[in-house]
Amino acid sequence: MAMAIKYICMECKWQGTDAEIDYLKDPKSKLMWQICRKCRSPDRLSRACDEPDCWSEATRGTMQASLYRQTCALHRPR
Repeated sequence: MAMAIKYICMECKWQGTDAEIDYLKDPKSKLMWQICRKCRSPDRLSRACDEPDCWSEATRGTMQASLYRQTCALHRPR
């Protein structure tokens, strides 16, 4: 089973998973906007660290044993 991707709203600091994100079609293109569940801001969501109990913003991406991980500076692989 795939691990849920965690997100943080950079507007209101809501924390949730990809399953909880709402989407809205951009009225001027075929693109979809990610919408914060709490404040309803469009495209203000940022990935959170892949570590289970960490909600810091993911700032690093690393390939590990055929798995791409996004982590914060504290949890980056050495």
